[in-house]
Amino acid sequence: MESLKINTETTTLVDLVEESLLKYIKEKNLKPGDRLLHEEELSEQLGVGRNVVREALSRLRSLGILDSRKRRGIVLQEPDIRKNLEKLINPQMLGRDTIIDLLELRYTLELGIIPTLLNRITDKDIKDLESILAKEVVLGEVRVSMEDELEFHSRMYAITGNQIIMDLQQMLIPMYRYIHDNYDEFDVFNKKIKKEKLQASHKDILQALRNRNKNEYEEVIRRHLMAYQLYIEEYRKMSS
Repeated sequence: MESLKINTETTTLVDLVEESLLKYIKEKNLKPGDRLLHEEELSEQLGVGRNVVREALSRLRSLGILDSRKRRGIVLQEPDIRKNLEKLINPQMLGRDTIIDLLELRYTLELGIIPTLLNRITDKDIKDLESILAKEVVLGEVRVSMEDELEFHSRMYAITGNQIIMDLQQMLIPMYRYIHDNYDEFDVFNKKIKKEKLQASHKDILQALRNRNKNEYEEVIRRHLMAYQLYIEEYRKMSS
């Protein structure tokens, strides 16, 4: 088992074993359903106590990478990416730089899905968005409640039919809440956008989707998210 070696540059023995196991899984090209060695065998191969191996395995189980099954022992499984990241994306636990990066990820994601979105949208999708729009509670010029914002954009993401894209959007829900809870910080940019008559509502987005026009839709979605973009640019300018 030559691939199972410990990297002595890491902090704790459990960290070393965890890294060694992940490296071994990768180098051996193991797939979900493949079996790993038992605790005793791993302990012997790595030259560490079983309690250290058990803790490292427990970490990998918590990430959904490993599963223990009767008669088969420790088996690899496909981790739930969304579930793992949802545990980490909490604005209260994140620094401002990370929050800004996540806001930028949302902005980039909205633009990145445009080709897939317009290629796959159907008349039923349009009707669903119309139904969501009809019951929106407008709180300002273009502002709606966090729940309405989330429902409208979630339905747009669903049109792509890409589960990873939909999962990414769901993982970014705390960012919707962050924007809602810190709306005053964005409002200065909203006022500027309104003054320049660049604001774009969900109604504008829906009309662009009805037209199936890529350039029109991209221009509308950029205006809809312009406050976020200006907020991000201002923060990065102040931080540089």
